[in-house]
Amino acid sequence: MSLKCKPTPITLPENWGDEMRQVRIGDITIDAVIEREGPWRRPQDFFPAYDEAIFKRHLPMMEPEVFDQARGMMVITYQTFVVRTPHHTILVDTCTGEDKGHPPPFDFPGKERWRNELFALGIAYDKVDYVFCTHLHIDHTGWNTTLRDGRWVPTFPNAKYIFHKKEYAVWEAEHAKGANPPGTVFRDNCLPIVEAGQALLARRYHHADADAGAFALPLLRQHFLSWAARGSDRRHDASCDPVPRARLVAADRLGWQAGGGLAPQVFVLRRG
Repeated sequence: MSLKCKPTPITLPENWGDEMRQVRIGDITIDAVIEREGPWRRPQDFFPAYDEAIFKRHLPMMEPEVFDQARGMMVITYQTFVVRTPHHTILVDTCTGEDKGHPPPFDFPGKERWRNELFALGIAYDKVDYVFCTHLHIDHTGWNTTLRDGRWVPTFPNAKYIFHKKEYAVWEAEHAKGANPPGTVFRDNCLPIVEAGQALLARRYHHADADAGAFALPLLRQHFLSWAARGSDRRHDASCDPVPRARLVAADRLGWQAGGGLAPQVFVLRRG
């Protein structure tokens, strides 16, 4: 499929590198809603194939925004990108969520920050139109569901949740075998969405009616958008790129065939 889009002005306020977390592209805005941020995990604990020699070779090039040398920890941000068009509100990934019973280190306190920041943008749960999951891991699907009367139900009652069809099938098969990942992610965060009839299983592209034209969101594979929305500087933070990291983690756990199906590459808002 070929997409031809006219260039659209991108507005970044002068102080975007300090605290600003909003990017404006024409009449579309992108905000970051944070669940946690700051120094958190050692690379040797995070990466299964960690190599000390490679790490030391790259260490002099690592900025404080990505690695805290005093603590020996990577700076990791768990966040949702909130995309608003004149007609739709879209969430991209939903962090780890509340009340999930996650094992360490995903059981950190203070997760209400995510909910508070979303509400501070003026967005109630029932005002979300789409939830776009780049991949179905523990730290990207948590707020998909909420515990209500002992059952996990969709947090966003009016939203359609977009999952990659191939990846969903992989995790569905793993779940059927009893091979649940930590925190029973598929059972608690994904399966209730399908059972509620709110899931859209996409192969590669998904189209949503919106305003005029076409806007392609290979969202936040365009790293400077990710930097601006996070409020950090312009340097590249590879650990926050959802697609390559998803492939690496999935390949380690499930093999390259599964990894190849992750993260739908383009989310298209079909406008007019």
